[in-house]
Amino acid sequence: INENAEFRQAHMAQKVPMGRFIASTGISIHFSMFLTFLRTQASKEQQSKWLGLATRGKFLGAYAQTELGHGSNIRALETTATFDRETDEFVIHSPTLTSMKWWPTGIYACTHACVMALLIIDGVNYGFHGFMVQLRDDQGNCMPGIEIGEIGPKYDPEHNYIGYCRFDQIRIPRFNMFAKNQQVTRDGVYVAAPPKLSKFKYISMMATRVAFVHMSASSLGKAATIAIRYSAVRHQGFKDTQAADPLASGEHRIIDYSMQQYRVFKALALSYMFSMNARWISTYLG
Repeated sequence: INENAEFRQAHMAQKVPMGRFIASTGISIHFSMFLTFLRTQASKEQQSKWLGLATRGKFLGAYAQTELGHGSNIRALETTATFDRETDEFVIHSPTLTSMKWWPTGIYACTHACVMALLIIDGVNYGFHGFMVQLRDDQGNCMPGIEIGEIGPKYDPEHNYIGYCRFDQIRIPRFNMFAKNQQVTRDGVYVAAPPKLSKFKYISMMATRVAFVHMSASSLGKAATIAIRYSAVRHQGFKDTQAADPLASGEHRIIDYSMQQYRVFKALALSYMFSMNARWISTYLG
């Protein structure tokens, strides 16, 4: 896709959405949450190694945060990343059934993932951090110790490739912990992020929540527009119910009724509120 000049021009001109060129809308998570995390959480050295390849689609990444047991309550995540000082590696592990990654969009078809896991050093829990984990080899086979599956039918058939993932003592280099704001040294010393930046580990999920508000504004705006237009042409109720020929006096449009105005204009106003808030927050997050 990235190397197709005709598509690139059409996409940049906002004539063609990228989703039309991707078999699964789930893979679009690579271009949103995964790349956002790379750009905001990877160090310069990590971006030099990963970002160019990811941007060109040489590998596809998922964002693996939600687990069977917990989702937005990130402090309760159970997946662990234990530092092995002897080998200078992290050991990614799913210690319980509820610790399996559950519902990560696109993970069934992705080759890599940003995995949110609890950082453990010498038995001390330093909270959740992001780790780059390779899920599949260049032939599409799962890497040793990694189990990936599709969770099954969903209400929307376009939401495919949404699956689960379990880790069984997967070893990754220390380099693979996203280290723009916090690091672990070779000796196993944890260097925390500045307090003002500590919350930015969650920025990909924040950006996605903003996208949900954008989508809500669009969907609600369309629904409100349809309802208002229909209310302006649909007639219901005589204007003069006491007349000898009430039909001759004409009928009210349903938009004339205060209750109908309250309902449809309130929905329209809410869609504008969603849109303005989403735009403001998007600008704030950069």
